[in-house]
Amino acid sequence: MDQKDNYRRILKLIQILKENNIDNAERRIAMFNEIIKCLKQLIDSQEKQQIQNLATSEGVIDIARNYLNDPKPQVRSNVIKFLRYLIDDRNIITTFKQKGVQYFIARSLQRDYRVKSSDPKQQVQQAILQEILQALKLIHRWLEIQGAKFPKILGNALVALAENCDEQLKRYAIMTLRVFALNATDICGWCGGIRILIESATNPSLSDISDQIVWSLLYLLNEPGARQTIRLYLDLSKWFSIFTEIDPPVDTGRNEQRLNNQFEANLQLAKKAIISVLKSWQGLIYLGDERQALKSLIQVLRQPIKPAIRNSIYDILKSLLSLGNKENVGVSVANRSNQQDTFIGEYKINNLLNNYLVMLVQVLLDCDLFKILVELSGLQDVQVSKPAQVFLKDLSSLMFNLIPDCNKYTDFLISAANQNDPYLVDLKSWSSEIVNTMGNYAFDTTNRKPKHQISKFLYQCESLYLTTQLGLPTHKLNNETVGIIRGQIEQDADENKFQNLIKQSNVPTQREDYNRWNWTHILELLETFLNDQTRFHEAIRNRFLKSLLYYYLPSNMQFVKMEWKPDFIQAKCGYLLLKLLLKDRRGREIMMQPGEGYFIINKSYVSDLFCLLKADVALINPKNENEPQRDSQPRQGHPAQNLLNPEVYQIRMIREYISWIGLFSCTKHGQQMLEQTGIFQLLDSYIQKNGSRDHILIHLIHSLNYGKQNYTREFFQNCLRKGSVTLTKSCLDFIRLLYRSELHDFSSWAIDLLIHALNIDDDIGLKTLSVVEEVTQDPENMNKFLEKINLGRLKSLCKLAQNTFMITILSHKKGFDKIFKEMPDYLLEEIENWKNVECAKYIEKVEKVMCLALEFVQCEEQQLLFKFPLLLNNSENPYAALSLIYKMPWNMYLTFECNNTESITCLIVSIDYPGNSNQFTLIGKPQSHVQDSLIIPQNVSFLLKLQVAVGKIMIDHHCKEVTDPYLIRCDVNDKKTKSVIQDGILSIDKNGVQFCFEILQNNSLRFQCVKVNVRMGENKNNTIKMPAHMFGELSFTDQGFSLLKNYIDHFQFLLKNPESTQLQKRSALWTIGHIGQSKNGVKLIRDLQLIPELVKMAEQDPVLSLRGTCLYALNLICTTNIGRKELEQHQWISHLNCNSGWLCIPKNIYQFFYIRISLKQSHNSYWPFQDEVWDKYQSVLKSLKLNEDQKKVVDTIALMSNFLTQKDAEKDINNLKNQEINNQKNQDNMIKNQEVISPQKRSSTDYFTDQDVFHHVLLLITFYQFTAQAKNKIFTYFDKMFNPQSIQAIVNHPIYQQLGLQDGIIL
Repeated sequence: MDQKDNYRRILKLIQILKENNIDNAERRIAMFNEIIKCLKQLIDSQEKQQIQNLATSEGVIDIARNYLNDPKPQVRSNVIKFLRYLIDDRNIITTFKQKGVQYFIARSLQRDYRVKSSDPKQQVQQAILQEILQALKLIHRWLEIQGAKFPKILGNALVALAENCDEQLKRYAIMTLRVFALNATDICGWCGGIRILIESATNPSLSDISDQIVWSLLYLLNEPGARQTIRLYLDLSKWFSIFTEIDPPVDTGRNEQRLNNQFEANLQLAKKAIISVLKSWQGLIYLGDERQALKSLIQVLRQPIKPAIRNSIYDILKSLLSLGNKENVGVSVANRSNQQDTFIGEYKINNLLNNYLVMLVQVLLDCDLFKILVELSGLQDVQVSKPAQVFLKDLSSLMFNLIPDCNKYTDFLISAANQNDPYLVDLKSWSSEIVNTMGNYAFDTTNRKPKHQISKFLYQCESLYLTTQLGLPTHKLNNETVGIIRGQIEQDADENKFQNLIKQSNVPTQREDYNRWNWTHILELLETFLNDQTRFHEAIRNRFLKSLLYYYLPSNMQFVKMEWKPDFIQAKCGYLLLKLLLKDRRGREIMMQPGEGYFIINKSYVSDLFCLLKADVALINPKNENEPQRDSQPRQGHPAQNLLNPEVYQIRMIREYISWIGLFSCTKHGQQMLEQTGIFQLLDSYIQKNGSRDHILIHLIHSLNYGKQNYTREFFQNCLRKGSVTLTKSCLDFIRLLYRSELHDFSSWAIDLLIHALNIDDDIGLKTLSVVEEVTQDPENMNKFLEKINLGRLKSLCKLAQNTFMITILSHKKGFDKIFKEMPDYLLEEIENWKNVECAKYIEKVEKVMCLALEFVQCEEQQLLFKFPLLLNNSENPYAALSLIYKMPWNMYLTFECNNTESITCLIVSIDYPGNSNQFTLIGKPQSHVQDSLIIPQNVSFLLKLQVAVGKIMIDHHCKEVTDPYLIRCDVNDKKTKSVIQDGILSIDKNGVQFCFEILQNNSLRFQCVKVNVRMGENKNNTIKMPAHMFGELSFTDQGFSLLKNYIDHFQFLLKNPESTQLQKRSALWTIGHIGQSKNGVKLIRDLQLIPELVKMAEQDPVLSLRGTCLYALNLICTTNIGRKELEQHQWISHLNCNSGWLCIPKNIYQFFYIRISLKQSHNSYWPFQDEVWDKYQSVLKSLKLNEDQKKVVDTIALMSNFLTQKDAEKDINNLKNQEINNQKNQDNMIKNQEVISPQKRSSTDYFTDQDVFHHVLLLITFYQFTAQAKNKIFTYFDKMFNPQSIQAIVNHPIYQQLGLQDGIIL
């Protein structure tokens, strides 16, 4: 059936409904089902014109309206659904109002869905529930199309339902109410909807949508017109009142536990809502202006409150203060020294977060937080005082970093600690203790991690690799500490102890019986005594070192086949042994000498390593003609070569043995040994596109030393250029780590590699681009990069990644010259693009990074299941963990259940690190020969179970060792609910663990890989890198500035034009702020008199988020000396701190927070449209002619709006209703007996069927608040009047035309 047939079919069915009185309810239901089906097909085919024709066709809406009062709820539900599908533009909504549809929808919303039918087959309760849901959906659609002039009777009905409905309807009603608040704010406030939303934000049954409610309220706070609907001192204060209840009411009976749970749930949601409000500009400014609520929250800490309340307030403080308790990282801008005058050493810090924190801290201080924390810090109760001490330290740190003249808060405390009055000894003691505690925390507890949070297993891994350092150096502090400890131990060692340890180690006497060796003594000898040259040579003479060396030969199959464990002492001994031998000539000779004796393998250490690698190369590449050939070494197998297979390599000590090749690369003589024996050539043979030995090569890359130009660099270059995709990406990650380790000649070596990698393909190019962005922050690297880069290739990659690196280049003179010379058209086109499009998009970029920094929206930052905690010895540098992470033998075991079969597969694990976050990804892939066995046929149930391990040690999501498997499951239900398809790959995400499948031609799924996203400790870097802005970057060069001068007038116009949208003004503010970072730019802004305009907006703009944007712009301008002087003239002071850079704030901080509200606006928050509507309402009432009895009915119904009089009013109405029924019976009898009825007697009984009474009651329900139950009863009283004729008569009443309210608010 084509769409024209659907259209004709709908008209035909409607015509049948119009011409025939369909008595069969089931037939009516079926007909409307068919109409909806056809209409849905029209909508899906986007036949917009036909839908409009249908809605405007004569009689269509009339017929649908006639069935809105059908006795069957199923019919009413279908009709409402049909009308919802018709809503396509505002004209249709106008038609709905003219037909009085809103009254029928309001009636549907107030129906009692709790009624129980005597006939269970009819399922009346469920049908009415569906009718109400369809009515909510229609209101949602109505509001989306036209929120203005929304019928208040519908708004009242929606609010009454949302306030009184059960949990099964609550969520739908509140979500519709949220749309009501956003699209018809004034009407929603008048109906009481804002109050319901604020209360719902702390309703435990609505916890899943609490965030959305709070965000909607924040939107209302931002808009000056909408903000007045939130009653000052009343509405938001409800969240704070939960905390200020000193003694919350508790039922001492059986409900005590339930009430406690309810209270704590409310407490948690209120805490979450307050944090969200305070982390937004509009929320912070609003609460900063009306500080009583926030002040009461902080002041209550002085009271003897419940622990749950105190802990929740502490959680709020922790969430806010921890934003500033992070590591500041400077951004190098030495290349801008000729344009910029704001330098701290060679770094300039532009920290977006500090612009927010300075205002937050000021508000907290004005609420007496510092004084209260000082008081709490001196209490005896450690549950109260210890957290207060931590907060006091954090607050003090932020104060001194961000606030000028902040010592006024601490002077009294320091003075009290230093005074010597004998009568004030207690005060001196107490103050000194607090000051000392603050100092201790400042140096000690910032990064202290409780021991119970440290994974013992990870600590062992760290200890292993700390004492067996290879490749990248670990943190400097660790090297110095280890060196001092060893030096002290060596000085204390004596000769007798040395001889005793040699003897007790059993190595000289039990050379072949390795089980009797004492490894603890051996480790002590290697660590402490053998660094002395005399003792070292003695250990050679007594064959101690030679016997020990032969133990580690792979042909011995002793050490290499042992199971990998981080606390394995033999690994530390082997590392130290090789390190000692490589330092000394005689030691190196021992490594080249074959063993002696019948039971000793006749191979040297180096030759055995060569034989092992050679045998493996022959296995994986039997036709390799490039491998070195030796007459004395015929091609043959090696007993340990199977240990090099990926599934074995990751669980045996062979991996530590192979990593010791890195020790050879640390010395000149060691490298010569590798070159002379051909080991480097064999390692080159491992480099293959199929990546069969990537697990070894990646491990080696992180073990070799690259300090000098030698063969290790050549080997690394071959890995990057000739290796598989996985190996190449690992090399790129390692280049990033080399840059961070400050390799001395990085630019002369690594930049060329990056230039090459950019041109390999798009996948590798995008990965390389992220590395280039980081390493070119160094001016030397940037200059080297600009000399050789192909701008065309760079442009295509930036476009593919939606990256702004090309724009960043413009701030460098060499970069600007290169782009202007080679791509002049691109530069001019990009400037125009930024003017018209990108400046507006820039706002979204900034807000995204700020949301991540503020941890504002948890769903934006994926809730990662796996976390890699900060290291115990490297906690001050979270990135130091990366070197350890790459060296750890990660494993994944996948249990695959499908078609009643089960298999366990060991996945090959690689690591991907994006570089710009504290997150890395473990990627597990099956080997190629296993992949075809992991196929899931279409529509077949399956179950995947993933276990992550290190070596063979199973770990949980906190990287702690576990005895029972910690499994992540993925099954067919996850495929239905959590899957996403992109580029032929189906991925299922389970809390940061992604199972990826390739979709085959027959729609079967083949398992491709699993990605486990792991977060490293805590995000300790709060310096938010500001996204690059085209006009800001141009301003740093003279040539660029000459171009942007032609565009400043455009942004000045947007800023000052009252017709500009908020988005346009914010884009103009960011552009002007970025231009003002440079000397030339700030002079231009000064000459255009824009700084006074920005200051005025920051202090007075009614849109609160614009004030925040102005603050950012002013802080960009204050980075220049000229800008600071200009701001000072307008009573804004600038403050410099080495951690935060320049910050500016108004001298009178209240100017920023003050919100101007007129008396009329404050009245409107209680009753909007009072002046516009009240007189017209009275005029309509006067036009309705009621007798005394009818007035009594109306007055009694009005009393039902009051909770105190509702019950009595209901009794009176029921009596009147019964009286009317009795009178009607008497009249019927009189008619039957042919008696004459007087007009007076007839009219006196017209209570609930009179048109004017019904009209009057509808106005009461429109203008006043009734509960849902009261409305349902009122509608039931007038049920006979809910017919198209009565409703149409009300809508067409001449009084509305006289008042000009054909489409007015009163309806």
